[in-house]
Amino acid sequence: MERKVTKMSATKQGWNQKIVRLREEYRTLCTFIDFFAKETGRDSIKIYEELVNFSLDYIAYNGFHYIITEEFTGRREPKGLLLSSDTQKRFKVDFNNYKNLCMRMHGKKLTVGEFTELLIFIYCMNNFEERHKKYVGYMKWGFMDTKLKK
Repeated sequence: MERKVTKMSATKQGWNQKIVRLREEYRTLCTFIDFFAKETGRDSIKIYEELVNFSLDYIAYNGFHYIITEEFTGRREPKGLLLSSDTQKRFKVDFNNYKNLCMRMHGKKLTVGEFTELLIFIYCMNNFEERHKKYVGYMKWGFMDTKLKK
């Protein structure tokens, strides 16, 4: 039987806390993601590792074709994501690549918070069942997939 991982034991095993600033709606969504993890038998500590890797793989495979549709001017609150060292390095490298791409494509600087929100958006749209999506239907995602037709 697999032992439950706590934040304390995970940090002793080489995992690190990645602090990002998210809009309030996304912080609320993270609470739902924790619930989703428990409901689907995933470890709620490792769910963000899965989320980041899934979404980065998704972008790498399908391309970076997202635009920010809503400029957010409010306050972003800090949120800690527990990630392995390898995933943190990958996050940093990919973020810098996509930040430069976003500047070239749209003339807009992509922030770490926006990038993290995009990763959450991609994960939720591809992993939530319809019954889960209806609970987050209130979300103003702030992104548009330019490959999808309106």
